[in-house]
Amino acid sequence: MTRNRTDRLFEIGREAGEKYDYFMTGLAATLTAYLGQDFTPSWSTRITSDTLEAGAILVLICATVAGIKRISLANQALRVDFAKKQCTQNIEAIQQAFEHPQRVVRIPGVGHLGPDQMAEFLPRLQEERTESQGLQLKLMKRAAFAGSLRDLLLVAGFFVLLLSKILRALV
Repeated sequence: MTRNRTDRLFEIGREAGEKYDYFMTGLAATLTAYLGQDFTPSWSTRITSDTLEAGAILVLICATVAGIKRISLANQALRVDFAKKQCTQNIEAIQQAFEHPQRVVRIPGVGHLGPDQMAEFLPRLQEERTESQGLQLKLMKRAAFAGSLRDLLLVAGFFVLLLSKILRALV
C-alpha cells in the first residue's frame, strides 16, 4: 500500500474516532440534561427510584466529564504528533544537508543553519523527537483510559436509570 493511501486511511480512522468521541460525550451530556431538567428528589435513607435516578444523573455527569477529558487528551496527542513530525522533517533536512556540505538549511522557528550549527542542532532535535514520542504515547494511553471510562460510566448510568424505572413501576 502506498504511503499516501496509508496516511489517508489513518486520517479516515482518526476522524471516525473523533466523531464517535463527540457523539458519546454529547449523548452523556444530553441524557444528563434531560434527566436533570425535571428531577425533584425525595431523599430517604432507603433505596428508592428517586435515589437511583439521582445516582444515574451523577454517573452520567461523570461520563460527560470523562468524555470531555478524552477529547482534550486526544487533541493534545495530535499537537504532540504534529511537533514530532516537524522534528522528523527537520532531522531529515539536516541529514540531507550533511551529504552536501555547502548547503545551508532553513529550520522553521530557528532560521538558517550552516554545517557547524546543524551538527550542534541535530542532537537536540533527535532528543526532542524522542521526548515527543514518549509524551504522545502517555497522552494516547490516558485518552484511551478516559474513553473506556466514559463508555463504562455511560453504560452504568443507563443501567442505574433502568433500575430506577423498573423500581418506580413496581412501587
